[in-house]
Amino acid sequence: MLREESIHQKITEEAKKQIDEMDIVLPSRYSMLFTDIAKEMEVDLGAETFISNESIEDKVIEHAAQLGDSATKAVDAMENNDSASLQEVIDETLKLREEIASLRSAVYEDALTGAFNRKWMQDHFMTSEGTHFRSKGVFVIVDMNDFKYINDNFGHVSGDKVLSFITLQLQRSGGKVIRYGGDEFCIMFESDATVESVGQKMHIIRETVIKKQLKVEDKRFKTSFSYGISSFETEEEVTSVIEAADSKMYEDKIQIKARLSKMKG
Repeated sequence: MLREESIHQKITEEAKKQIDEMDIVLPSRYSMLFTDIAKEMEVDLGAETFISNESIEDKVIEHAAQLGDSATKAVDAMENNDSASLQEVIDETLKLREEIASLRSAVYEDALTGAFNRKWMQDHFMTSEGTHFRSKGVFVIVDMNDFKYINDNFGHVSGDKVLSFITLQLQRSGGKVIRYGGDEFCIMFESDATVESVGQKMHIIRETVIKKQLKVEDKRFKTSFSYGISSFETEEEVTSVIEAADSKMYEDKIQIKARLSKMKG
């Protein structure tokens, strides 16, 4: 188990190193990069780690073909007034709808936390190139404080539980929570939100998290996060908005860490 976690950590570090050299990371690029690096290291990630683009495309083609067949059967059944065949088509279509819903979740949902993923963020908020925003709104970037300490002292399983806990807390903001990568999240708010209103929500959520005592077996600990907020306009460049929020987040990180240090003292 530890060796597996160590290998995954090495793959993650290499992926982050390559991503740092890019001006902007398109949605799904991280998972593809992670998979490619794993292949180079001859590491089998397992079937549930990532769903490849090829398998998703195959499923989409398969479902499209099934929908075409169902439509043809439905027309034939109605022309022949064949209620039994029509009911069969309905049953097939309902089953297909469930499969499509599952596929949509696989494409847009982070498997660990249940938050949206970066592909969802691009498809709903960005242009097809992933370089500009489609509409205006408010963007929040969230980064855990001293998350490595939790992983190192309580294990990665506990770290995963903390990430899921944080996701639930962030979802209370009413915004769309995206797991951006590792222990970093984004929250997207629609055009009716303001930096001030979002800031008030984030402050309340963080205060709740800071006061919460988490428990792993007989050990207790607390956690916190830092955040940065930036509004964006239609057609505004994504990179500039992320950088603005990121800069504010690091300023916040300095302040909150100093505050927490005084509380401990």
